[in-house]
Amino acid sequence: MIDLEAVADELYRLLPGEFTAARNVRARELRTVDKGLAAVVAKLPRPSVAAWACNALVRERPDQLRQVLDLGRTLRQAQEDLDPAALRELGLQRRRLVAALAREAVDLGSRLGQNVADATVDELEQTLQAAMADEHAAAAVLSGRLVRSLASTGFEAVDVGGAVAGPIDGVLPAPRRPTGGTTHSLADRRAEKQREKDLAEARAEVEEAQAQAARAQAGLAEAEASRAEADRRRSDLRGRLHQLEEQIAAVEAEITAAGTALRELARKQDEAAEAAERAEQRARRARAQLEGGADRR
Repeated sequence: MIDLEAVADELYRLLPGEFTAARNVRARELRTVDKGLAAVVAKLPRPSVAAWACNALVRERPDQLRQVLDLGRTLRQAQEDLDPAALRELGLQRRRLVAALAREAVDLGSRLGQNVADATVDELEQTLQAAMADEHAAAAVLSGRLVRSLASTGFEAVDVGGAVAGPIDGVLPAPRRPTGGTTHSLADRRAEKQREKDLAEARAEVEEAQAQAARAQAGLAEAEASRAEADRRRSDLRGRLHQLEEQIAAVEAEITAAGTALRELARKQDEAAEAAERAEQRARRARAQLEGGADRR
């Protein structure tokens, strides 16, 4: 039995330029078998070049595409765990893998006869990044029947409405749900992780503050000990200064006394010199008289 998914798989393998004519032919063929299906097929939209390139990767480079989408799951888990180091490393891997896969799409286009311009490469990279960010977008890409590019804001679910021709259920396994207890949303889990992170940071801040307080207390004790030592040394120096001042006063008194004694000795010396001069004068007069008396005899 022919179904929409099988017909869509067949048509979306074609180049965008070949799509419309082939779709119309296939719809006419189906009218004799299933008019309802024929009507749906007749309305299938022509894929954009970016969507065609994505479909080509699904068929021609499935392993590389799966590697990118698997990395997307790991990235989403790291975001839930709020692991910044893992997010940085995984972000670098994501950019490398997406860029490499976009180059593969350009090469595939050249080999299959479809030009993939730079603007198309940008759309393709946005689509791949959206598929990494959201599992429903990943399912849309893996369907191989993408009709338009996808985009992710990074905060809300990717809009895949009208992005796929035919059903996309079953392309990816259903998300695993926790068994037992209340099912929490991603926002709830992230909020809980954030609360745990905030609590850990708060504890770390408290421990750091306590360590700083202990260091400050130790510094204060050291400063007080240094101040006490400085006060003791100042007191000792003041005592020594007082002793030195007393010694200086005693020496100055001795110098004063010595000066007085020296002046007294000088006075006595002068008096002695004057007395000696007077005695010498008397002696000269006495000799002169003595000599004069001898001459008269």
